[in-house]
Amino acid sequence: VSGTSSCTLGALTAATCSANPCDASAAPVNGAVGDCTSTLASGSTCQPTCNTGYTVSGTSSCLAGTFTTAECSVAPSPPPPSPPPPAAAAVQAEMQLTGYSAAEFDDDKKTNFKTGMAKYLGVDSAAITITSVVDVTAGRRKLSAVDSVLKVEFTVE
Repeated sequence: VSGTSSCTLGALTAATCSANPCDASAAPVNGAVGDCTSTLASGSTCQPTCNTGYTVSGTSSCLAGTFTTAECSVAPSPPPPSPPPPAAAAVQAEMQLTGYSAAEFDDDKKTNFKTGMAKYLGVDSAAITITSVVDVTAGRRKLSAVDSVLKVEFTVE
């Protein structure tokens, strides 16, 4: 109640009623008062702020002397960045095999070569492509009893 009621010369002056204000000066947990003050009128709102890493839930408000405070909650972490796509690269290589000729190096031997090379390199055999199979002329000296040498050229994707 504000003022008093009185009657003077037939005119009534009435006291007025206003809802109780709220004390909004207390900071929320993990936050600060922001623009809230010690006297917040009924029906009004104010905005507290939150510490780094926290997000405010809305506004604080006062209604007829009852104060409802906004809360500061842990801000959600952003999702981790996506991993980069695998690098695309191709390597060309060759290997010389003794004891084989191009005529003997059939599809089965090519498959076995790809499987063994894939296992050695730690890749799928489908990543290996044989690009050529060539007989190599033996050198002037024989280093072994077997004189046929085969050069296998291949790529690894």
